[in-house]
Amino acid sequence: WMARPRRVPTAASPGRQAANIAGLYAVLGLAWIGFSDYVVQNSFPPALITTVQTWKGWFFIAFTAALVFATSLRALSQQAEATRARKVDDAKLRQAATVYASTREGVVITDADAKIIAANPAFTAITGYEEAEVLGRDSSILKSGMQDRDWYREMWRSIKEAGYWQGEIW
Repeated sequence: WMARPRRVPTAASPGRQAANIAGLYAVLGLAWIGFSDYVVQNSFPPALITTVQTWKGWFFIAFTAALVFATSLRALSQQAEATRARKVDDAKLRQAATVYASTREGVVITDADAKIIAANPAFTAITGYEEAEVLGRDSSILKSGMQDRDWYREMWRSIKEAGYWQGEIW
């Protein structure tokens, strides 16, 4: 028996992150436009204002394009790394599934309430129970009467403390 792994909390959703970035961009863009218009109007003679405003616009476009590039590069790099990690995890899961299915040891997986949620082919061969017969049933169906209460209490203590138990049930 093995305990189920706990779920790891995740970061904010991509939609939420994108909304935060868009909001920050809007605030900074409005601040830039307001501040720079004020500076241009109060720092340059009227004949140069149109030219300076044009250059200011080109600068804003170039700067924000660089920000979009940097942000996109970072996001795509993180996505590529997550994809690589997921592929490694998938390979490890396939390997574990192969071991689970091909081991000669009978393996039963239960949930926190001791209900059977999986049994490997060796379990079927050893016990004669088909997996479908035991799924959802309490693991106590495996009691043979050969072990006393203390033996089972020790087994469940091991499962609760270590997350698994290894041994034989007669």
